[in-house]
Amino acid sequence: WFYILNYLGSSAYFMSTRIWAKSKAEMQQTLENFSVHNAFCTVESDRPAIYANIVALMRASKKVKRKSSSREALEAFDQEVRMNLMSQFNRLFGRFAFSHVEYIILSATVWFPGYVDSWSRISVGDTTWREIAGDRVLDMFWLF
Repeated sequence: WFYILNYLGSSAYFMSTRIWAKSKAEMQQTLENFSVHNAFCTVESDRPAIYANIVALMRASKKVKRKSSSREALEAFDQEVRMNLMSQFNRLFGRFAFSHVEYIILSATVWFPGYVDSWSRISVGDTTWREIAGDRVLDMFWLF
């Protein structure tokens, strides 16, 4: 059972990691190519009002000069989104697929059946604590 559970757990882990990596790459690509002109707008008739609000925001936040054109303000907004959202995206998600706690949980689902198996061998008398400890140390080397 250990090998079957180990295989299933590892397969699920690698598939979810691959799916997450592809999704993350797509999100990064979308952010890198962001343009307010290409953004999805549910009610297309609202687009001029949205643009006007963006222009007002960029002027009020002094990201562009007060007398700058709407086109310049929208371009500055695009640049702001690309730079700030990309850095926040990278800070939030980092380069790894999962957080440290998630890695621990995933590792526990893979390694725990082996530990239970080892402990049961001690109670039966088939092995010693020293052999079990040696096996667990070797297991740790496989992690790195």
